[in-house]
Amino acid sequence: MSGSLLRPPPRRVTVQVDTREKYPILFPASLRVWRGDTAHVVEIDVERTCLATGDYRLKEAPDVCIVERKGSPWELAKNLLDAKDHTRQMRAFGRLVEECDHPYLLVEATPGDFFNGSPPGVDPDNLLQRLFGLVGSLGRLSMLVVPKTNSSATRRSTGRLVANLLVSLAMREIEKE
Repeated sequence: MSGSLLRPPPRRVTVQVDTREKYPILFPASLRVWRGDTAHVVEIDVERTCLATGDYRLKEAPDVCIVERKGSPWELAKNLLDAKDHTRQMRAFGRLVEECDHPYLLVEATPGDFFNGSPPGVDPDNLLQRLFGLVGSLGRLSMLVVPKTNSSATRRSTGRLVANLLVSLAMREIEKE
């Protein structure tokens, strides 16, 4: 499809980041967005705000895609296996699925992190089965798994990945209009 038939993307978008994120992923200042065979530059602003649901979304399209980030198998074990936290977290995942068209769970961990870095006393197979069961039971919840690292380069790559996700899904919804 020719780029001239597609609506160009906005020139600027704002990624909203929940204020409770202690070490948020790092977003690029701009992103090349392809419409057909034409590239457009979209400037990206970042706004820290208290989000009722999730950790990342586009201000201009808050109900299109929301990303909930889990930073480690330890955090997932607390959320999925701890009796007190499980109830709270299940309500939060339920809101995530209800409040947007494309809910995403971003898990920062390698497979080795689950098998070698799970909390003591936690069976990694049980944790993974709970995680995959959660994704399956919520139907529309998609999951991205990226390596966890404290390096700025990896946090920027993850930010670019999430920015592409948010902008692409928002543009898809605009094209439907």
